[in-house]
Amino acid sequence: MNKKTKLLLVLLSSTALTAGAFGLAACSGEAHNEEYYAQYQQYVSATAEGEALSYEDWLIGILEDAKGEKGDKGDTGEAGKAGTQWTVGESDPAATSGADGDFYLNKTTFDVYNKANGTWTKIGSIKGSDGAAGATGDGIDTIVYKNGALEVTLKSGSKITVALPDEITHVHTYNDTLTTLIEPTVDYEGLAYKECTDADCGHIELVVIPKLQYEITVEYDGAPVSGVKVTVTGEDIAEEGYISAVTDENGKISVSPDAAGEYTISVEGYVVISGGMTSSTTNEVTTQVAKAVGEGVTEAGIYAVVVESSSFMMDYGWGDPELVETITPQTVKLIAGDSNVKFKVTLLGNADAVFVSSSYGDSLADVESDGSYQEYVKAGESTDIYCSIDKTYFDNGKYEYGDKITYAIKVEYLEAPADGTIPEFALDASALTEDGITITAEPDQWIYYTWTNPDTGYSRLNVTLGEGTTLEFTTKSNWTDVPVTLTESGVVKFTDTALESKFSFKVKSSTGAISLSADLYAAEGEMFNPAELTLDTAATGTVSNTSPKYYYKWTAAEAGNYTLVLDGASIAEVYSDEDYIDMLLNIQSGRDIFAAEAGHTYYFVASTNNVYTVHDYSITLRKTNAEDAGYSALYPTELTTDSGTLAFNDFKGSKYYAFTNSGSEAVTVHLGIPEVENTSVSVTYYSDKEFSNSLGYDDYVATVEAGKSVYMEIQAYTAPNTFTGNVTVEFGTPGATEEPDITEGVDPEDIKTLEGTTIAEAGYWKVSLTEEHWSNLFKYYEIELKLTLPEGTYNISCSNGATLCDLYGGALTQVTSDGGVISFYLDANQIGDYVIAIVAA
Repeated sequence: MNKKTKLLLVLLSSTALTAGAFGLAACSGEAHNEEYYAQYQQYVSATAEGEALSYEDWLIGILEDAKGEKGDKGDTGEAGKAGTQWTVGESDPAATSGADGDFYLNKTTFDVYNKANGTWTKIGSIKGSDGAAGATGDGIDTIVYKNGALEVTLKSGSKITVALPDEITHVHTYNDTLTTLIEPTVDYEGLAYKECTDADCGHIELVVIPKLQYEITVEYDGAPVSGVKVTVTGEDIAEEGYISAVTDENGKISVSPDAAGEYTISVEGYVVISGGMTSSTTNEVTTQVAKAVGEGVTEAGIYAVVVESSSFMMDYGWGDPELVETITPQTVKLIAGDSNVKFKVTLLGNADAVFVSSSYGDSLADVESDGSYQEYVKAGESTDIYCSIDKTYFDNGKYEYGDKITYAIKVEYLEAPADGTIPEFALDASALTEDGITITAEPDQWIYYTWTNPDTGYSRLNVTLGEGTTLEFTTKSNWTDVPVTLTESGVVKFTDTALESKFSFKVKSSTGAISLSADLYAAEGEMFNPAELTLDTAATGTVSNTSPKYYYKWTAAEAGNYTLVLDGASIAEVYSDEDYIDMLLNIQSGRDIFAAEAGHTYYFVASTNNVYTVHDYSITLRKTNAEDAGYSALYPTELTTDSGTLAFNDFKGSKYYAFTNSGSEAVTVHLGIPEVENTSVSVTYYSDKEFSNSLGYDDYVATVEAGKSVYMEIQAYTAPNTFTGNVTVEFGTPGATEEPDITEGVDPEDIKTLEGTTIAEAGYWKVSLTEEHWSNLFKYYEIELKLTLPEGTYNISCSNGATLCDLYGGALTQVTSDGGVISFYLDANQIGDYVIAIVAA
């Protein structure tokens, strides 16, 4: 490196490296004559900086200037042998030069020659052998100033331009990314740079990377922790892969890794919250630690919370496996110990952290605006809180499922009611609503309670307070939400919805004599306080989206059928129990009948089927009479052979009818349904008064034997209008039994009667459809049959318009048998006998 380059290095270290100084270490990998080299070092120390010759140039100069000062002329001596002579040249000696015994130095190669017997022979070199190859590096070779910038040439040949500011007032904004030029070591600093982010700037700042000598400070709650074992783990840190040391009185240890990199720090007895170690522009590392939660928290402090997440495919056994993504909060158990405790828990160091109400991750309503949560715990008891991460940050990609996230919480012990001031820290339902509370305390001393609501359907209490007693209710146990304060008796409404099962209150008295009691409160007409419904008297009101239901109750004085008549476009329901579970009626319009037991109380609800519309309603309860016939299966309208038509006017819903054959001969009955636009009307025939065992549907003609009955239900589904029209009632005498319609020429004696459901050979088979073959799903009669025929193809058909179809509903006219079982259906609109013909194709 020339003298100008050295001067530029001096300029760079004093002006450009504002973050610190760096040194260039001399490389001495060559072997030297120790005596000569010691003299050379004395020469260097006595010479001005930058003026000293290199060792090789100095040695050559010594050889060239080896003559001393001229002395006095001596006496002429005897002629002696020719002396040894040194000659220095740029190349090897010429064969004709010199005499035997002379030495020659080639100052280009530093080789030394001796002449003997007229021949020059190389006897050695004054230059030592090459040293061992140094580590590959990319250090600085030269630095020159060009066009207002420093041009740094690295030993690899690459160049970096360091732009100098045009104006001294320009303030540069640098990014945080360091580009390393020279790696740091334990003994030497490294060099890096970072770039200015200003548009069109191009300026970079050189930064010194400190030596790989780190000082780690362990802190707990802002204070250093002494005497704890710290382990640093990572590649190239030691042969074992880790270094361990115990912190001093200042909570510090020193670590010198073999190379720059990222290292993991662990502290015995603690959980590391933050403070890993990487190569950077500082040797100072602060590691924040917290206590492990373990089996529970029994003292104030900083505790570590670990939230785990996972993503996996769940195979439920049907369809494609489903991706399941879960976040598992950490449960922290707060343990009270020997006295009542008020805990305050605050989230630290992670704005994404949240408290949740359970391990399922539901939101927790009691969290304060500063992110803290408070909880009272009775002596000897404990409570669980749940710490998690807001799922939003997984959805937006900040975290990925599979991450384990660690942060800290701070647990504090706040002032809690002293022992003895709370006779019962938690009260059951009867303590407040039945027995009430009477207690003596200090004047104006708050006494705290938690209370379990006996019925979450109630949202209000009717409270009676003693003289001087003040009451504050809250739905939060940390007393941050106090919705009501009572200094006199009154109704306390907690929320617009039902109470949670547990809430808190506190009481005090100006005299110290505390007394109060409370009753669950509901206004008349609400679910828990239904109004009385009077027989034969219309109950009227209005239902809407703000008041969607009104409740009534009635006790039957005598058993019998009772009719509930509804006027208006609302809904009326009848229940047999006060929990409104066992519904007897649901009337959309008109009226309906139910059977009441003497002495039993029934409950009624007037409501609306459209919460956006206001409806006036009127409901009337009375004993069932003749005009109620047909409105319930309990009280069907009786038909006679003189009944001609059934008139309907603005009707929708169901009407019920019955016909009893009082004659000595069988009679047929059929209800004819007219076609009405925008209206669907159907009739179903039944064999019993429960209207459960169906006989036929729509155009079915029922045959009623002498002394027997048949029951009918007419249903009208209208959109958008009601049904108005006449249903005809036709009676007749059953005709002769119709023989099955079979292929002409078939001898009736060849028709075999099927017993069971399996046909085992070709031919003609009579199959009987009865009431038990009625299908409520498809609204026709059907029977599943099986064919077990010899191998071959067969044509198959059925008499009397019945249908044969395969298991998927497709028409069946031909089957091919392989000797196995073939299943199929026979479908028909009415009961009777049918003949199936099976003929080889």
